[in-house]
Amino acid sequence: MFASIHPTTEHLFFSSDMSLSLLRSTDQGETWDPIANPIPGTAYYVAGDPKEPYTLYMNQQGETTRASGIWKSTDNGETWMQIYQSEEFGISRSQSGVVDPDNNEVIYWTAADMGVKRSNNGGKSWEDVSLGLPKEKIKHNYYHCHALEIDHNSLVDERLIYYPTNLGLYRMQEPDSTWELIKELPQCTCIDVEVCDGDVIYVAFHDHGLFRSIDGGKTFFKSRKDWMVKSLLVS
Repeated sequence: MFASIHPTTEHLFFSSDMSLSLLRSTDQGETWDPIANPIPGTAYYVAGDPKEPYTLYMNQQGETTRASGIWKSTDNGETWMQIYQSEEFGISRSQSGVVDPDNNEVIYWTAADMGVKRSNNGGKSWEDVSLGLPKEKIKHNYYHCHALEIDHNSLVDERLIYYPTNLGLYRMQEPDSTWELIKELPQCTCIDVEVCDGDVIYVAFHDHGLFRSIDGGKTFFKSRKDWMVKSLLVS
């Protein structure tokens, strides 16, 4: 299952492991509406377009190969169209995708082989951008959601992308498209990374708590707000 939030409308999306189970809330979780794709399959992640309030992208694993791939909605999930047919994004509760906030033709998505795919044309075609990732060692688990994060503070042509894994936090800078492990941080299961305004970045680890950067990821230090991570794990 997964839960995601649209970066513009803040609408919530949730899916379980069962087919036809994609749900949407437009009132911060008070009520939910089914918006399942009419073509049978299971949604593994929904990513919202920061520039288009009602545009969504979804990775679906269909009951048939033909129904699998990347789907797009321009009406907040009411209707969907398949824009890329493939099973290369795989079946996993640890899938994620993210749309570039300045150039929404650029989309990043985690792949079935634990690598990362990039589209430069709004999801119509994809290329592998996994150089530097030890894909054979990256594993999915309950504490790690593979939630890709874009540093919206970085320049468009030098965009920074973060990829939390069970090995630690990886970072890639365009246009080099090569991933490097941030060795200053613990090299173990990274739960999540969140980029905030003002070059502030938070990184959470299952066994090591919360780390923070105030210089755009150049340096990190242990945060005093470890209780936030512990409370999330307990809940």
